[in-house]
Amino acid sequence: MTRTRSLGTKVTEDEYQRALTAAGAKPTSEWVREVVLAHLDRRPLEHVLLEELVVLRIYFLNAVQAARSGEPMTYEAAEGHITRAEAVKADRARALLDGAR
Repeated sequence: MTRTRSLGTKVTEDEYQRALTAAGAKPTSEWVREVVLAHLDRRPLEHVLLEELVVLRIYFLNAVQAARSGEPMTYEAAEGHITRAEAVKADRARALLDGAR
């Protein structure tokens, strides 16, 4: 893929020196490119944490429901609850975040 576009910004002398130090032997422009792309590709921490809370909530509610009905929580049942929770966590977290905004 050909790189045809560029990004630029002004920095202070101190910020420039910090970037040079962080880049090490790598060309500064390549280091900046890697940092920008890594930032664009990461998921916000609030999404990650909320997804994990959604999994815990779903699992907990399923465990409470099983306990109230008197059915034993087998390993297979627990695995099934976790698998289902993992499958929906991103969508549920996104819906919660969208509703909070």
